[in-house]
Amino acid sequence: MRKLNNYLLFSFLLINFFSLLLYAEIPDAVKNDPLFKLGYLNVNGYPGVKNNGSGDCAPGIQQAIHDACEYKMAVFFPLGTYTISDTLKLYKWLFWNAQRKTAWAGPEENWKYSHFMAGEEKDGKRPVIKLSARAYGFDDPAKPKPAIKFGGFVGINENATRAADLKSFHPMDAPENFRKDSSFSFYQEIKNIDIDISGHAGAIGLSFSAAQYSSIINVHITAQGAYLGFDGMPGRNSGAVNISVLGGQTGIRIGASSGVTIAGARLIGQETAALENTDFVPLMLLGTYIKKEKAPAIKLLGTKALDQKVTANCSISFIDGVLELNDQGCAVDNQAGSGLFLKNIYIQGTDLLVQSGSLLAVKGQGRLNVIKEYTYTQPFNGNRTIYCNKTWNIINGALNDNEEPLTAVQAAEKIPADIISRHLYNFPSFSGTDNETAVVTEQPFAANGFDENDDTDALQKAIDSRTRQGLSSRRSILHQPHSYPAQQYCSFRYRA
Repeated sequence: MRKLNNYLLFSFLLINFFSLLLYAEIPDAVKNDPLFKLGYLNVNGYPGVKNNGSGDCAPGIQQAIHDACEYKMAVFFPLGTYTISDTLKLYKWLFWNAQRKTAWAGPEENWKYSHFMAGEEKDGKRPVIKLSARAYGFDDPAKPKPAIKFGGFVGINENATRAADLKSFHPMDAPENFRKDSSFSFYQEIKNIDIDISGHAGAIGLSFSAAQYSSIINVHITAQGAYLGFDGMPGRNSGAVNISVLGGQTGIRIGASSGVTIAGARLIGQETAALENTDFVPLMLLGTYIKKEKAPAIKLLGTKALDQKVTANCSISFIDGVLELNDQGCAVDNQAGSGLFLKNIYIQGTDLLVQSGSLLAVKGQGRLNVIKEYTYTQPFNGNRTIYCNKTWNIINGALNDNEEPLTAVQAAEKIPADIISRHLYNFPSFSGTDNETAVVTEQPFAANGFDENDDTDALQKAIDSRTRQGLSSRRSILHQPHSYPAQQYCSFRYRA
C-alpha cells in the first residue's frame, strides 16, 4: 500500500511538473484565473493590458493571442475598453516541406490550430478594442491597415520553414518566402467584441481571411472618418451573424471568399458603398439593413470583376431587408449584369428600385415599396468556357433563359418590425463560470478529454441538464479544447 501511495504521489507531482512546464510562458495571473481551466486566457492578466481605455494593450494582447494558439485555448476579453496602437495579428502558417518540395500541412493534428477571440457580453454591452489617437500607419487610405487581422500564409520556397517576424511586413501583405492564402485557415472565430477605428482615414476595423467552420458573431465597428469596416468574411459556406458598421467609406468588402452568408447586418452612413462584393460564388444576405444618404445602396460589379470571367461573379441573393436612401437614385444598381435574386426587400426614399443590365429600371409607387420577388439572369454571349456557362431560371417548374423573368413589386405601408431580428437568435454566450453553464469536464459529468475512453454518456448528461423544460435558452455547455471520443450519438433536443 505504501508503495502504491508513493507511486500515486510521484505520478501526481510529475503530472503537475509537466503541466507547469507546458504553460510556462503564460503569466501566473492568467493561470490562476478560474477561466483558465475552462480553456480561456483572460487578457487582463497580461502585462500592460488594461480595460479602462488607458495605455497600449497591443503587446500584451498579442502575447495572449500567441499563447492561446500555442496551447489551443481562446483569448477572452472582459468588459471594458482596450486601446491599441498596432494591428492585432492572428495568422496561420503552412510551412515548406523539404521532402515533398512544397508547402505541406502534415498530419492534421499538427496544423489544425485556430484563433478564437471571445468577449464578455452582459446587459447588451461588449468589450471594445479601440485604436489610439496616435496609432501609427492607420491614416493613409492608399495603404489601409487593419486594427485586427486574421489571415493565412503558405510557404513558396525552402526558406519558409518558420513563422516570419510579425513586425517585418505590413499586415495586408505577405512576408518574404510566403504568399497570402487562407484556404487552409479553418476554425477561426471572433465573437462578442466591438471595434472602434473612428478618426483614422486609412483604418480597417477587421480584416478576416478564413475558410470553413469560421465565423464572425456579434461584432460592431465604429468607423466614422475611417476607411473600411469589414475586409473579407468567413468563406466556403461559413458566415457572419449580427454585425454592424457605423460610418466609413465602405461597410463590408468581400473578395474571393468562396461563398459567404451574412445574417442580421446593419450598415449605416457609409460614404462610398455599404457593400462591395467580388466573390466568384453568390453572396447570401439575410435580414440586412442599409441606410445611406446617396444611392445606390447596393452596386453589383458584374461577371468581369475578377481576372477570369466566372458566371457567378459578384452575384447576390438577398432575402428580407431594408434599403433606406435620402435621394432619388436607384437603390440597387446592377447595370453590370450580375446574377441577382431579391425577395421581401423594403426600399424607402426612392421609387427607382433596381436596374439590371441594359434594361429599364424597375419602379415603385411612392416613398415606400417592397420587392416581393425579383430575378435577373445574365444573358449568354456565346463565350462558353469552364468558368462561364449559360444560366437558366426555373420558376414554377418551367425552364427559361429570360434576363428578367420575375418582377413582383408593390407599395408598402410599413416595414415589418422583425424583418432583421427574425434572422437572429439568442445564441448562448459564455462569459465566465455561472450556474447556467454545464462544464462537461467537471462533476457530475466528468468527461475526460485526455484519453480514449467513451465520453458519450458524460456529454449527453451535460446536454440533458441544460435542455430540460423551463430552462433558459441561453444556457450553454462548455468543454476544454481536447478530443472527446463519442462512440454513440448525442441528441440535442428542442431549445438546445
